[in-house]
Amino acid sequence: TTGKEIVTVCRDPEWEIEMKYMKEKADAGAQFIITQMFLDPQVYVDYVKACKDWGINIPVVPGIMCLNNFGGLERMTELCKTRVPPGLMEEARVANTTDDA
Repeated sequence: TTGKEIVTVCRDPEWEIEMKYMKEKADAGAQFIITQMFLDPQVYVDYVKACKDWGINIPVVPGIMCLNNFGGLERMTELCKTRVPPGLMEEARVANTTDDA
């Protein structure tokens, strides 16, 4: 190993199937991609690179989700399987003023 942290994007068993499907959509005329919400910008950077590696050359628009309270943040990160940067949830919990989550 190089000692560098390796960050991956959606490397579940369906990754290759999903990328092939995305390539098919792009080749069929899709004009852009909108991602799921993400909290770690490196996830977006890595996904855009993966799209280029697959020959997907359409714009990739970052998905945005407005979250009004900490409980919503917890639910949506779990539902979307969003990678959360270290310390973010703890900081959000401390900063929360809108619910008792």
